[in-house]
Amino acid sequence: MQGKLTVITTTHLTPSDRIEEKGIRNPNTDLLEYVYENLTQYLGKEFHWIISLDFKNQTNECKQYRDNIQKYIETLPSAELLLTNGWRENMTEAKNMVKTPYFLFWEHDWVFNSFSIKKDTVSKILKTMDAYPNINHVRFNKRSHHAGLDRLKGNCTYINDIPLIKMGCWSNNPHICRTSFWNQTAYPTLLKRKVDPNHLSTEHDFREILRNTELIDKWGVYLY
Repeated sequence: MQGKLTVITTTHLTPSDRIEEKGIRNPNTDLLEYVYENLTQYLGKEFHWIISLDFKNQTNECKQYRDNIQKYIETLPSAELLLTNGWRENMTEAKNMVKTPYFLFWEHDWVFNSFSIKKDTVSKILKTMDAYPNINHVRFNKRSHHAGLDRLKGNCTYINDIPLIKMGCWSNNPHICRTSFWNQTAYPTLLKRKVDPNHLSTEHDFREILRNTELIDKWGVYLY
């Protein structure tokens, strides 16, 4: 994965509602360490890791979390910490720092499931995206999907042995994105939109953008 993929992990002080059974919460780095160990099982350790911390509320606890993360990443092969000003910025700014062809967006409380993801799955997805420049965004599945609710745009198609379904929506759930697509298309389009104070998540903005069905083929958003 070296030189090919950057992992972006957004984090904050809010306790996880997905890995709560582990009894892990910030400001210690146990949650990040747990996620990192899971990622290395599928990516190896030859990837760059950007940890993006929502540092808007600079409480003592948040500052402690910042310091703990900084100490932790000093033990890793290739990692850096980015401090951002709020949730929305935390979802975008690290992506603008990526220098590899692809990035894996991965919030701080997700892990790969060995029942659905194999050790070479990510590598195969990257090779497929190399071969098919119209595939720009591949999101990992977390549940059963329904055509009406999830705006599926076709049946499952195997491309290089990778099962993919074209999507008419967007999610901030774990996904691999082509960096050039983010830089040249997705992010500039996002910047043109007026921020809705009731929907600060970029996920909402991108879903609204993709209601323009003419963009669906051009954007190349898929579900694995």
